[in-house]
Amino acid sequence: MFKELRKKIMKNSYIKAVSIIVALSSLIMLSGGCSSKHTDKVSKEEITVFAASSLTESLEEVIELFKQENPQVKIRLNVDSTSRLRVQIQQGVQGDIFLSANKEHYDVLKEQGYILEGEVFLYNSMVLIVPEDNPAHIENIEDLQNKCKLVLAQKEVPAGGYAREIIHSLSGPFGAEFEKKVLNNIVSEENNVKQVVNKVVIGEADAAFVYLSDVTQSVKQKVKVLSIPPEHNSRAEYWTSKLTKENQSEYAQRFYDFLISKEGQETFEKYGFKSVE
Repeated sequence: MFKELRKKIMKNSYIKAVSIIVALSSLIMLSGGCSSKHTDKVSKEEITVFAASSLTESLEEVIELFKQENPQVKIRLNVDSTSRLRVQIQQGVQGDIFLSANKEHYDVLKEQGYILEGEVFLYNSMVLIVPEDNPAHIENIEDLQNKCKLVLAQKEVPAGGYAREIIHSLSGPFGAEFEKKVLNNIVSEENNVKQVVNKVVIGEADAAFVYLSDVTQSVKQKVKVLSIPPEHNSRAEYWTSKLTKENQSEYAQRFYDFLISKEGQETFEKYGFKSVE
């Protein structure tokens, strides 16, 4: 009887020991899994880039190249007109990098303390686009004074400002009435240059001033491009800058450096931009 009792006690003790070991193992595995997930979450660094819409396609490729070298970084891209991005920053929307399509908006944010440092990193130029079927029969810049549906970006948007500078400049060779006639043909003023391009692509505009870089491969198939005499064209300056932030990310600096690197500049050049020499 004593032996049977002893066996029963040993058996129960063994079962309890096994149960404790299994429980501890499960706890260790669970703890390890949570730790792994936590580590993955912490190691994934995120930076936010505010970029002028004319940089969309080229910047997406630049970001992919950067991520190949920095797979631990997630880049959140906020694309819009430079003027609207500037307002977002002024209203407190947090970001790491600001890419402006002109110096004016950059200067305002710099003076107000939103920018830590920056520099010119690209140049762009303007072209005139018309639909492939060209219903208004616009064959050259001078034809813009004839009756047509012209679309521009809004005045405060860099592309809209450059377009108006060009129209004013062309009043020299085409006469004082040229500017007035062309501006009277405006049927829409868009929030950003991508919306301007789309108006021509879908046939709601007979002509529009856009950046050369906006005439991407997909757009080329749907529009005709008319050049602007160099002496009347605008040289659009693009500025890259680091925004002031309480916790500066080292990856923001890395991305900033990549934008002005040889690899970054060559990628932008593929889309019609000119690099800073």
